Amino acid sequence: MKLQKLCLFKLGKPISLLLGLAAIFPMYATGSELPAELIAELKPRCDKMMQDIRDNKMDAMIKEFHPMLQTWNEGKLAKKMAMLSINGYKNEMFGQIPLDKIVFSEQESSFRDPSKDNIGQYPDMTNMADLHYNFYFVRPDGRKQKGSVNCILFEAAGKWYFEDNLPF
Repeated sequence: MKLQKLCLFKLGKPISLLLGLAAIFPMYATGSELPAELIAELKPRCDKMMQDIRDNKMDAMIKEFHPMLQTWNEGKLAKKMAMLSINGYKNEMFGQIPLDKIVFSEQESSFRDPSKDNIGQYPDMTNMADLHYNFYFVRPDGRKQKGSVNCILFEAAGKWYFEDNLPF
């Protein structure tokens, strides 16, 4: 008991500061499961994003990016990233998988660590979530293969935004 009091007394300020920061910026362990309430919030947005990719709705896709990406270089990079994803969906190898064949995998979805590049681009970033989807497709040579797409979002200033690396 004396040791606990001594440690808390000597480290009282740093501990209280750390606890205060944790309350302001809730961080989750990398690889930890996503809470059900967060999945309920983000999964419909990922599903909608995949529909927008399939339907070539570039403006709707760009609106889901962080405002900095939407406006940087007159939005040229945001348009380029959206177009890469649209073209990825049209890839011959996948044969334009119907979205109802793409299945959300709660077990493979998790939090992830932001990279140095992510933090450099968005200094107010606090969390990253990776929602994982699986699908099966037939390759041009007739072999069946499992594929996957990830929907990666990050939290900044209390809002969730899509990372520039969209599904497909």
